[in-house]
Amino acid sequence: MNKKLINLIKIIIGILLIFYLINKVGLINIINIIKSINIIYLPLILLLWLVNLLIGATNIKIMLLALGEKLSFTKTLKYYLKSWAYGLFLPGKLGELSIIYFLKKENIGLSKGTIIAIIDKMITFFVLFLIALFGLINILNLKEIILVLFLISFVFVLSSLFLITSYGRRIIRTYILRHHSKEFKNFFKNLSYLFRSRKIFLLLNIFLTFLKWSLIFMIVYLLFSSVNYQINFIILMSAVSIGIIISLIPISISGLGVRENSSLAVFMYYNVPSTTAGGILLVHTLIRYIIGIIIFLVT
Repeated sequence: MNKKLINLIKIIIGILLIFYLINKVGLINIINIIKSINIIYLPLILLLWLVNLLIGATNIKIMLLALGEKLSFTKTLKYYLKSWAYGLFLPGKLGELSIIYFLKKENIGLSKGTIIAIIDKMITFFVLFLIALFGLINILNLKEIILVLFLISFVFVLSSLFLITSYGRRIIRTYILRHHSKEFKNFFKNLSYLFRSRKIFLLLNIFLTFLKWSLIFMIVYLLFSSVNYQINFIILMSAVSIGIIISLIPISISGLGVRENSSLAVFMYYNVPSTTAGGILLVHTLIRYIIGIIIFLVT
């Protein structure tokens, strides 16, 4: 199927899922939730978003240093912000992975740029999965939990085998990289060096990723507080992280609609009112896209 058609379908699906959520919660209820937000919380929410984005850029800077690349933090921040914003509106390959293109403009090869993008995503998934595990344990039965862990372990082991074995690397070069294989000549060498000799950088990245997502959870918590609803922070972490993990399934652009509906389902499982949770999730999504638009305008 044509890629443009696939992307158009994803956009339509995302919009339909958002409309489904609005219909489920009720437009009037959402408007009332927005009206009831105590604006005194907004400066702190925006500050936390700013810190969150700074941490994201710092993670990229750390990976650059780990691979022996020097790029000013100002430029790193600029490229990270642009790639993050693109990730909201464009398909994955053209979205957040655009950081690879921006780094190439600074003579940082595709090999290192791709490693940085892949490792950053892998660490994010690892952190979110650990956080979501609590929610999965409470929602799924033992057999379902074992099945989920087995599937994830299988994918992880299979991916690792492709990266560490000569046969797997030959398949990647032949069938995935193809005519770009020369540009990725040192890909596996750099990747091996990263895990062998730069573990401290990876650990620092993991720590900052935990901190980064903790700020996102705090932002959502503050949004609940702004409408005078006190929610259990552990439940909130589980719901938001599970929603993000499910949204990684490429159904819509940037997981739009998938993330919100999945998180709402978890909130409802824990008896959080759908009106409040749905309204807050939509407000949080709106804030993300407003920040994305601002980034487009100023960078």
